[in-house]
Amino acid sequence: MSGKGGKAGAKGGKASASGNEKTMSRSARAGLQFPVGRIHRMLKKGNYAQRVGAGAPVYLAAVLEYLAAEILELAGNAARDNKKQRIVPRHLQLAIRNDEELNKLLGHVVISQGGVVPNIPPEVVVAEQTPLVPLSVRTLSSSSVVQKDLIKEFYIREIKAYKPAPVAKDAHVGAVKDLTTPSLPQPPSLPADLASGLAAYDKAEPIELKGKATSGHEGVANSSAAMEFLELLEADIPKEDAHH
Repeated sequence: MSGKGGKAGAKGGKASASGNEKTMSRSARAGLQFPVGRIHRMLKKGNYAQRVGAGAPVYLAAVLEYLAAEILELAGNAARDNKKQRIVPRHLQLAIRNDEELNKLLGHVVISQGGVVPNIPPEVVVAEQTPLVPLSVRTLSSSSVVQKDLIKEFYIREIKAYKPAPVAKDAHVGAVKDLTTPSLPQPPSLPADLASGLAAYDKAEPIELKGKATSGHEGVANSSAAMEFLELLEADIPKEDAHH
């Protein structure tokens, strides 16, 4: 029977794929685990824009997969630290709040049954670990004690780590070229000098007096003129002055 549409029983549309070829999802093409097709359908239903391109769901799926992997890794570490085999909301809370970037991203998100994160100032933890202050003093809640403890610890660390800067020595500074020891002061006359002086006096020329000429001090002592001169001097000096 002739008519429009060609042969009877023929099917229109695209040709069917062969049985050997398998369909490949967009997630597998992008190398992702999150469903790209489902995210694309949600973007179109949500009326976020008039048109949704083919690359938008792939990009969004990659971002969501990265964030999920990061949070799961940190939560697994928190569960392992608490010696647990299963991740609970408490571990998610600790993982997110202890990470600076995730805490900033999910700062306004409330995690149900996650509890709260203890807020302990770091200076208090350092003060408890330092051995500079006794335990009885460390238990006090006074902030002044903690500040004094920290200042003392930092001061001791700076003293131990201090090293004076090397100073370049000048070639002319501190160089000793010649060292001479100072001589000891000597007295004005020594016995050797006296002996030489007396010997020179004995060898002096004879002195002429009223008596006979003699040489040296022996001639002066034996001369009569010298004796008379001494008697004259003794007669001139009064007795009271002689006693003094």
